[in-house]
Amino acid sequence: MPALLALILALLSAVPAAAAERTFIFSPADLVHMIDTFNGGILAQSSSLGRHVSIRGDQVRFFGRSCPSLSSGYAVSRIRVLDFAGRAALLTGRQPNFAFGLALQSMGVTTWSPPATGRTHQPSWVVETPVSGAVGFATAGFASGDPTGAIDAAAIADATPSFLVQVDLTSDVTDGPASLVVALTTELPSARPGKMSKRSECLLVGSAYPADAQALVDLLAVTSLSDTTRSYLASYLDDVLRWTGANQPPRAARAARRFAFEVADRPGAEIAADAAEKLVIRALLVNNALGF
Repeated sequence: MPALLALILALLSAVPAAAAERTFIFSPADLVHMIDTFNGGILAQSSSLGRHVSIRGDQVRFFGRSCPSLSSGYAVSRIRVLDFAGRAALLTGRQPNFAFGLALQSMGVTTWSPPATGRTHQPSWVVETPVSGAVGFATAGFASGDPTGAIDAAAIADATPSFLVQVDLTSDVTDGPASLVVALTTELPSARPGKMSKRSECLLVGSAYPADAQALVDLLAVTSLSDTTRSYLASYLDDVLRWTGANQPPRAARAARRFAFEVADRPGAEIAADAAEKLVIRALLVNNALGF
């Protein structure tokens, strides 16, 4: 019992440690992939998760809950990025499901502390009023049950950055992604005209790469390069950081694009192809975030 109590307290208290503001951006396609990747990961771990994983119809159920694939007719009308796994445990129903929260926490969840902000360019969506432990977005008509603009299976082709989240992470993220706890409200249209869609809550762990200047600095630091090449590329990142600090995002974005071009222009003898690809992709991600 004391051990269980300690685990519960750990879930309910995210203690800030060397918090640093990081930026993440999501496209509608990213959300589709998050759901399918999470379901696939749960199935892959089914032998260790045992009875907590099951399949009912075409849905994967985890602790009795499901994150339905959008390809089965569902659509997402609300998105919330939660501060830690314990928050998800509190959203599972009338009673918190701490076992579920602990299972999510075991997936290497990255926690964050306030403040948190969000912006969206997605048509028919708005940023929700900030609440403790979550930064969220919803369709403009969410409160009245109007699903106009909800993200459905067709979004698999929409890779346009549409949602931006800035949070103070409580741990470092260097060259890899952060594992964020995400709550998605899914809607299944009613077969009866005029009746509200059936809503359910999907709670998952999704991977996202930071899209800020620090992400490029960290990635460059762990990339195998000659001192000359590293110094040359770092000069462009100095420009990104300088213009970001001066609140000049367009200029910072141009510097990030230039960094991507310079990396792509380096021969294989200077930067290995796989390393160059990572740097270019991250630089373009940072460019997109700065232009948001």
